[in-house]
Amino acid sequence: MRKILCALLALVTIFSLFSLTACGKDDGAPKGMALVKGGEDVGYYFYAPEEWTVANVGDIACTYASKVDLSSMTFVESVMPEEGIEAYFESEKTKFPYGITLTVNGADANFGNATGPAKKYVYTYTYKDISYTTMQIFVIHAERFYIFTYTANNTKYTEDQTYYERYLDKVNESIDAFRFTDKSEGNTDTPTYERDADGYILVSDKTLAGFKLYVPDAYKVDMSSAIVSVSREDGTNITMSQATYTGVTNEDYWNARRDNIIAFADKTENPETGEVTTSLREIELAKRINLEGTNWALAYEYAYTFEGIEYHVYQVLIVESAINGYVFTYIAPEASYSQHFSEMESVLRKIEY
Repeated sequence: MRKILCALLALVTIFSLFSLTACGKDDGAPKGMALVKGGEDVGYYFYAPEEWTVANVGDIACTYASKVDLSSMTFVESVMPEEGIEAYFESEKTKFPYGITLTVNGADANFGNATGPAKKYVYTYTYKDISYTTMQIFVIHAERFYIFTYTANNTKYTEDQTYYERYLDKVNESIDAFRFTDKSEGNTDTPTYERDADGYILVSDKTLAGFKLYVPDAYKVDMSSAIVSVSREDGTNITMSQATYTGVTNEDYWNARRDNIIAFADKTENPETGEVTTSLREIELAKRINLEGTNWALAYEYAYTFEGIEYHVYQVLIVESAINGYVFTYIAPEASYSQHFSEMESVLRKIEY
């Protein structure tokens, strides 16, 4: 998904469930900063305050302040808009799941050593009764298009300063320190994976993820760190991560998950009554299933439509012990869901904790 709100939606979902990788030092980082993501393979070096946590998700470079303060910065490459940055923002802002109020509208901006134009937008919105401010900078460099996003809430940190204002200086330091480099084509060698007796490939590192996940080799590895994600060419995806959001009831879990889905899922409006209906369909919730080696597991099956495509989801909350919990998610376009379901069940039962 290469939309203006991809980073916002990814973070809303991920931060509610997962504890991700810790930020590490980097020899090339400016003083007081650490590398979030960088190298010739991505064509840039993105630095953040050294005390922040790195939570990269696929090709989205992400870092946030702490587990109790989710002020965040993200950076992602996107498709070059043919219509220009200003027209692109105008068309995309109508797709936001929240009403936004612009305070900076397309101001010229500097972004690291970018050679092309950059435009800055700042806007506020409300999510779950909390006010947030987002700064987005749209950057063109070497005929590539990128989106930088900084988001924090407007709750008072001190009497005279909100959380958004608290980090502005450090965010601007990250922007100034950002460095683009020539992007290499990368290593095209096919990786070698360990296989089990059935030929399934091992796609996780247990020291990072806390589990071993085996999948058929028809799946391509999207990421393998604290979060593991694999996909088929038809859009079918399996994702798994250790969860920290475990001290809640099953009902509380689903309510939080449902709110997140409703925020971005397609909706329809009755032209006569004005009533808005979400495309989310709850099929079967909190069904207990038996998984060897676990204390218990609950399955949630639901579907929703996003940008005209219906997706079917089978998500399992897994408690392996008193301190270890996991979230396993199988998602596919409706047309492919049944085709790979039994295969997914085999993947689920092969997991080693």
